[in-house]
Amino acid sequence: MFPIEDGATIWARQTIQSDIFTNKPDKWFKIWFYLVNRMHFSDNEKLQRGQRFLKYEWISEVTKATKNQIDMFMRWAKKNQMLTTQKTTRGMVVTILNYNYYQTLDNYKTETETDLKTKQKRNRNDTILKNGKYVKNEKNKTLYGDFILLTEEEYQKLLKDFGQSNLKMMIEKLDNYLGADKKRIKKYTSHNHVLRGWVAERLELNKKTIQRDFGTCPKCARSNIDLPVNIQGIHYCLDCGRTLKT
Repeated sequence: MFPIEDGATIWARQTIQSDIFTNKPDKWFKIWFYLVNRMHFSDNEKLQRGQRFLKYEWISEVTKATKNQIDMFMRWAKKNQMLTTQKTTRGMVVTILNYNYYQTLDNYKTETETDLKTKQKRNRNDTILKNGKYVKNEKNKTLYGDFILLTEEEYQKLLKDFGQSNLKMMIEKLDNYLGADKKRIKKYTSHNHVLRGWVAERLELNKKTIQRDFGTCPKCARSNIDLPVNIQGIHYCLDCGRTLKT
């Protein structure tokens, strides 16, 4: 087979978890992808590794982004310390910050077969089988429902503060919430704190029979009907934490 022309660019797998990939307009990542791929891989007489002379017109021609879209992306990227630009008489010099770090293959961790086996063994030791479900094995914690883990001390304090009836409803609410999306199980490491946080606030909110329809969250697109309020009385999204205007 013939060698592939123009070399290659390294992209970390965690790129698909980045803010620009998951939360920003599609054109923004297209612009970012283009810029990173256009950078010089090595120093030359005029520019350094990770730099490139560019014009808005060139970026627009390839990405089909408008001048306004490019400008909005550039402002955001500079604010987030992803790149810098230096104006010239004919265009601009774009510098991708940390280009050398991300384009050096030795900086990427790889798992050897031994590492992988050790990790798998450790993961097995960190889980227990309870009622046909695997849950994290945390010492001195009791499983309530399918997913809620509490120490005896935590449970007794919750029982004292909220009462048996309320605590039962709180545990059921959090248990159902975690069960609806397994990704949430890893997100919440202290069920005691969560129960005392938005779960308790939601319980109090329900008692007041306050119901507001915010439509969908502009950040994560979750349906936001009758969301909880925090201690300042401000409504917020359960999934991403974004404050919602009343």
